[in-house]
Amino acid sequence: MDLSENQFGFRRKRSTCDALLRVKAIATKAVEEGGVAIAIGLDIENAFNSLPWRTIRRVLIDKGFPIYLRKIIDSYLSDRFIQYRTIEGRTATRQMEAGVPQGSVLGPLLWNIAFDSVLTTPKEIGCHVICYADDTLVIATADCVQTAVVRAGI
Repeated sequence: MDLSENQFGFRRKRSTCDALLRVKAIATKAVEEGGVAIAIGLDIENAFNSLPWRTIRRVLIDKGFPIYLRKIIDSYLSDRFIQYRTIEGRTATRQMEAGVPQGSVLGPLLWNIAFDSVLTTPKEIGCHVICYADDTLVIATADCVQTAVVRAGI
């Protein structure tokens, strides 16, 4: 299974420093060519807890994972419930439909696989997306600030 070269989180031989070096290389190249680089940081709120299981299941099929692995992961994601106290102090239970456990071995891998489509989506020339797990940086480069702003979508 191939993941985007721009995903640095939870991957062997891909550290935070490697991600920062990639960002630096993109910005340096733009400036050396007489242009500019604009970076926008995206915080995906509650990312690991809100990843829909239907998305994970679809991506595993799309990426050609063998059926036996899909069944194991489906079993891992099935029949999970959360128990909590209501404002009134009663105990309530709700079936889970999203989320991968942080701190688990499988959770970060499932996140990377599911989020990979964001990184591999074709982008306009001069646009880059760099991730460290769910921390995402969009970098737009251009010959002038106005063009970079348009490419960045701000």
